[in-house]
Amino acid sequence: MTTPLREILPYSDVLYIANNKTEFLDLVYESIYDNPDEKVSRRISVAKENTWETRADHMSELISARLFQKSQI
Repeated sequence: MTTPLREILPYSDVLYIANNKTEFLDLVYESIYDNPDEKVSRRISVAKENTWETRADHMSELISARLFQKSQI
């Protein structure tokens, strides 16, 4: 459950995104009862792709690539 942050929108297929207080409350109830196995599996998969370790590794790769690029100039 979240609000429509730009960073969150790519995950709209696995999250409930509310635009206002009423929608948020409605989605809380919906999220309790709407958990078919395929949604649960997809959420777990997305979570594994976005661990802090995975994100830190990606950032490290970006920084290293940029540093290497500057050292070549």
